Amino acid sequence: MKKITILLWLLGVLMACVRETGIPVGENSFAKEAYRPEIALSAIDSITCYGATVRVNLKSAGGRKVVGGVCYYSLDSLVRLEYRDSIPMTLQGDSVYIAKLAGLIPGEDYYCRVSVKNEEWGSCSEKFVFTTKDNANSEIKYYTGAKFQAYDYVDFYAQVSGSFDSIGFVYGKDPYLRRNSSYSEEIKKFQENHQYGIYITDYELNTTYYCRFFVFKGEEVYYSSVLSAKTAKMVLAEISTSPVTNVSSSSAKTGFMLLSRNSSKIKRLGFCLGTSLHPTVERGEESDRVIEETIMDYNQIELTDLLPRTTYYLRAFVENASGIAYGEEYSFTTKAPGDKVNEPWKKVTGLPERVSEDAILVRAGENLFLADSWQNLWKYNLSTLSWKKCADLPELKHERLALTSVDSVLYCNYNSQENNYGLACYNIARDEWMSLIDSLDSCDFRGGVLCDGKIYYILESRPGLIVYDVQQGKYEILGSSHVFPWPYYIFSVDSSIYVGRGKGILQYSLSSGVWRSRTDVPYAGSLPYLFQKDGYLYRCGGMFAYRTSAQGYLPILLRYDAVGDNWQRKADCPVENVGFINMYSGGDAIIDDGYVVCEECIWQYFPEEDIDCQLITVD
Repeated sequence: MKKITILLWLLGVLMACVRETGIPVGENSFAKEAYRPEIALSAIDSITCYGATVRVNLKSAGGRKVVGGVCYYSLDSLVRLEYRDSIPMTLQGDSVYIAKLAGLIPGEDYYCRVSVKNEEWGSCSEKFVFTTKDNANSEIKYYTGAKFQAYDYVDFYAQVSGSFDSIGFVYGKDPYLRRNSSYSEEIKKFQENHQYGIYITDYELNTTYYCRFFVFKGEEVYYSSVLSAKTAKMVLAEISTSPVTNVSSSSAKTGFMLLSRNSSKIKRLGFCLGTSLHPTVERGEESDRVIEETIMDYNQIELTDLLPRTTYYLRAFVENASGIAYGEEYSFTTKAPGDKVNEPWKKVTGLPERVSEDAILVRAGENLFLADSWQNLWKYNLSTLSWKKCADLPELKHERLALTSVDSVLYCNYNSQENNYGLACYNIARDEWMSLIDSLDSCDFRGGVLCDGKIYYILESRPGLIVYDVQQGKYEILGSSHVFPWPYYIFSVDSSIYVGRGKGILQYSLSSGVWRSRTDVPYAGSLPYLFQKDGYLYRCGGMFAYRTSAQGYLPILLRYDAVGDNWQRKADCPVENVGFINMYSGGDAIIDDGYVVCEECIWQYFPEEDIDCQLITVD
């Protein structure tokens, strides 16, 4: 009887709960879904260009008191957490919740979800979408662009037509940009024609950045489309080690050249030096030295405190966020005290005053001739070691000078005001310009190299070469399928003509009349000094460390072996100042016996003294 009384009491309590909550007794009556709020309707009221009102009706509170609601909205169709914004909803009446969205972008699709929570459980609505009204203005137009500028910065820019009050932007790694914490009005106006730009220097590699511009005009806001630019992948930087020269018993000279940064954030660079193969930054042998240098694209240094009669191994290194990269490895042996020091480069003389930077050099007998774009011509006598001002170049248009020495005559190309192209001839003994050969109407040519008594030039306006017979005073055009747009250079080795542009090389055989490609130059360049010595062609200067180098044309020396068709790096031409270097030839000439101009001085190269180091090859 007592058990029956307890059961009846429990049944009464249960029925009271049913009457209180309205939840039926039966299957799943105690599942948590039965206690969740139930959303009957989600709707959008009063949509404008910049805002909208979201309304939610509740069908059931889930038997508990509703404590709040949140509206999530995003330009992302999936309304993902990282791309969405939220706003609390306010109660109006017994079962209606309202959220007023503001700061929206005109003419865009917004995706929404509503979450409502009671004291114990929560519910989320189905996704719904609405489109803000467009505020297109024919007076406000954007012309935009974006790019990643060679490991230096991310560049977003916009040109805006029409009048407006102010301009701003948002940017970041979020592709669904809106005016939130990344909003800024600090924007650089870099032209007067309503062109604006921003530069992101504190970026992450292998990351896409987004930007959106907007302008204010009165109470209206006008947005650009979303711009994007991806930064480079995180890879090692590249560095090259200069050959070791001027080795004494306690010192030597070398240098480094950055071939690519692959990140603007280079941590350090320098040299690893040791008495065993393959020195590294981390190896730490007793004789190892890590020599850190100032971060720049190119520099020459002197190694000191070396031991006499000791073989060393040296290579440059560079470290960025991806790790450490090494350049070529060279071995060299210091000399005994008092032994002669080899000097592959020797300074000949300084330049005379009033010589423009884009001067060219050519040798004729015991004289070096220096000509520049100001039409100056100077002569340096290698016996008396003195400069003399010569007769100026004819007052003709010299778009790019080409000097060629033949016996006691210099030949210089020109373009007359009538667009007649030809040669001006300078008699060295009489110091006068003798005659003008003006017979090639509208036939533009550059270069100039002597081979077998003829001067070969590059035709710029059409494919092929032009050859001038010095003895007969006649021109002949050698047809070709190759066009050589400037910049380029021309040289000759063993009855063959070579034309180089950038890194590519083409060979023209005078006997067969056939062109063929040869091995590319290791480093690109367009304005080198060219000289021939001991059967080799040498190319010096006129080369960038890499395409964005800020240090001008570098004094790198390369030797070309026409028989083996290979290039080899040799001793860099010395520079006496740290920083900006600009070694290039202002024109086209083949110089005998290794003379070049660098930093307002003339230097001469001696290959027989460029023997101090050996390149360590890697299998």
